[in-house]
Amino acid sequence: MKITEIKTLRMEEFSNICYVQIMTDEGICGLGETFFGAGSVEAWIHDNASPILLGKDPLQIEKNWHLLSSFVGGKSTGSESRARSAIDVALWDLLGKVTNQPLYQLLGGKTRDRIPLYNTCAGNDYTKKISKTGHPSDYKGLGKAGRYEDYDAFMNRADELALDLVEEGYHGMKIWPFDAFCKGSVTHYITQEELKKGCEPFEKIRKAVGDRIEIMVEMHCRWDLRVAKQIAKALEPYHPFWYEDPIQAFNVEALSEFAHSTHVAAASSETVGGIHSYRDICAAKAAEIISGGISLVSIVACMFFAAISGSSVATTAAIGGLMIPEMEKRGYPKDYSAAVQAIGGTLGIVIPPSIVFVIYGNITGVSVSKLLAAGILPGIIVGVAMCVYAYFKAKKCNYPKQDHFSMRQFLYSFKDALWALIMPVIILGGIYAGIFTPTESAAVAVFYGVLVCMVIYREVSGKDLYEILKNTAVSVSNLMILVVTAQLFGYILTYYRIPVYVTNLFMAVASNKYVFLILINLLLIIVGMFMEVGATNLILGPILAPIAASFGIDPVHFGLVFVFLLALGQATPPFGTTMFVACGISKVSMADIAKQLLPFIAVEILCGLLFSFVPVLSTWIPGFLA
Repeated sequence: MKITEIKTLRMEEFSNICYVQIMTDEGICGLGETFFGAGSVEAWIHDNASPILLGKDPLQIEKNWHLLSSFVGGKSTGSESRARSAIDVALWDLLGKVTNQPLYQLLGGKTRDRIPLYNTCAGNDYTKKISKTGHPSDYKGLGKAGRYEDYDAFMNRADELALDLVEEGYHGMKIWPFDAFCKGSVTHYITQEELKKGCEPFEKIRKAVGDRIEIMVEMHCRWDLRVAKQIAKALEPYHPFWYEDPIQAFNVEALSEFAHSTHVAAASSETVGGIHSYRDICAAKAAEIISGGISLVSIVACMFFAAISGSSVATTAAIGGLMIPEMEKRGYPKDYSAAVQAIGGTLGIVIPPSIVFVIYGNITGVSVSKLLAAGILPGIIVGVAMCVYAYFKAKKCNYPKQDHFSMRQFLYSFKDALWALIMPVIILGGIYAGIFTPTESAAVAVFYGVLVCMVIYREVSGKDLYEILKNTAVSVSNLMILVVTAQLFGYILTYYRIPVYVTNLFMAVASNKYVFLILINLLLIIVGMFMEVGATNLILGPILAPIAASFGIDPVHFGLVFVFLLALGQATPPFGTTMFVACGISKVSMADIAKQLLPFIAVEILCGLLFSFVPVLSTWIPGFLA
């Protein structure tokens, strides 16, 4: 197959778009297109690209690309880059027609069934005319009424546009209101009045839809470093998703300084010319990234919430309700997203305050304060272990990547979340100081949370509070049905003395404390698959604690191992309560979540064995506090 002709097409109505057709001797045609600078793109294709490509094999896409970029001018990021892009699209389109396959299949196939979409808020008129300055963003298009005239909409009615996009299912919108204040190719100054005016669309969007849509900021490389940082700082309260082309990409050092000055991701687009430019940007950490960042965030969030709730089910319900939709929106498989929340929720009864530790201490006579202190270090260890697995899982499966980590970003986020982070301090401090009981701490937490959200952050209105209470009632009703069913099943097992028979069987073969601990791990993993935590705690706790003491095992150490294995059981099929909650939130089948849970469960089993045979991990902090 040979290329016989390259055609360009431009419509008078949309004169700033150039279409490219690549014809072959076998009658198959590939179609590509590019936007902006259509006249110069068209000229470059006919004057430079056509003489090189005519007679070449169109299926050798990579070779043809290098032929078009083998000289200095071909590496430019201007018209040459746009022309090569249009040709490249046409060649891939042609390959798809030859093989009768969609392009995504040729590029390796699907990695997920759905991806989130964002809308570049331009409009039909945006591609029709060329502005006097030659820059596309300088064509105002204001005052243009119409369903899809989004440029005018985001400049004048950003709230209405955001509501419209959310209703259509978009997850993000890209806007560029600051371009109206540019005073040349690169602007060195912006007034406070202009800065405030540029922020108005962002304020309208957040008031209209809250955080239901991401906002991408297009900056078109029209600012110097100082002004770009000034704009970024002004936009921080509106939580933008990225800053695209904040400054010119060839100034890698300045781009790196900008990227490290903000907690928001800095993005580079077609202004980066070729693989070597991308390499330079990555080397300067102007676009460094971390795999699986949001799955790690979910696990850490579960660790923090565990220090508030004391309940695994509550942890999964609270964090899962936020993070499962967020992970799905960012392109993570729904079953994996749900599995992360289910396994993260198990930390709820390990990291203090823990309802299960309180009950275990009361029924066995072990110090509750020592048990709570015993859960601190193991809870952190297992949380870190799960994060390590999530990181390598994300690398292996090529899950979406988040922005690079920086200490500046961490400190900014810490400052923003300070009032929320004080909550565990109030709860744990109040419990350990004897000011209130763990049960009373729940009421204190609710009161503090409402106060912070409504008065300090001002993110919750009276109407929102009503919706929160209503949704909580529905969630609690669903959870209570699960708990009652699990307790009924536990009652049946207890009635037929099945746990006692199993315990006696295991004890008959335990010759020393190490064999006993291995058998306890096996027993509680199996029991946890079928019985609810409360029932297992009440039935087996008083039976096994004296036996452990007879083997010379520290009561606090055994209590930690016992409760940790109960926590593991909450994520194991077929009756794992955190797994049920994750299923309800994500609307994913138990079988699909269970497959994703198995590696996480293996990690927790290894941690359980570590805690069983290294007692100092559970006894060091209680001993230190004593």
